[in-house]
Amino acid sequence: MVTTLLLKQLTIFFIYMAAGFMMVKLGILKGEDSKVLSLLCIYVLLPCAILKSYQAEYTPELRDGFMLAMGAAVAAQLILMAVTYGISGICHLDATEKASIMYPNSANLILPLVAGVLGDHYMIYASAYSCVQGIFIWTHCTSMMKGSRDMNWKKVFLNINLIPVVVGIIIAVASGNDAAVGLSTGELMSLFVYLMQILMSLMMLSMVFVMITMSMESAERIVEVLSEKSN
Repeated sequence: MVTTLLLKQLTIFFIYMAAGFMMVKLGILKGEDSKVLSLLCIYVLLPCAILKSYQAEYTPELRDGFMLAMGAAVAAQLILMAVTYGISGICHLDATEKASIMYPNSANLILPLVAGVLGDHYMIYASAYSCVQGIFIWTHCTSMMKGSRDMNWKKVFLNINLIPVVVGIIIAVASGNDAAVGLSTGELMSLFVYLMQILMSLMMLSMVFVMITMSMESAERIVEVLSEKSN
């Protein structure tokens, strides 16, 4: 059943791709219009879909499932980073190639697939990976690409992968007919504090990898300098 639904959604994706290709060939759209459509999907449609998925009854099972998804997302991201660093020396990967392996576009692609196959409710769990990947992209990935530890913290906190998740959690918890039932003001504040602690921990973890990356690059440069023969 799930396989059939997945194949159906993939077929729909390919139909969309074919329709876009035909519209460009027929002159209805231009190639540069794809950027506008992509921005519309990423900054409008996907955040709205994520917010819609959080219109669900807040339960301990939902909370535990989301936390499990967050943990799995962190583990998956760390595995990708470890594998990339492991093969970078063998394959002589540059920063762009490393980033393409560590940070695939799976976050944006998986959300519509999950919604179509499992239902809107399961996008809550899929959005956890989107949130984690967004934090790592705007911390570790940007530092790796720029070759420095300078980061724009505004973009970290205001990235489009993080905002709808945080807003969705607030809506789910604060909605009068769902989460707020039985929760006092102190309990709500504690929940928000724990949420911020989780986000800050993820950012600190990404900073560790930023420093590891910079240390590895510095060590490679030192070896190159020491290996050069003087004239």
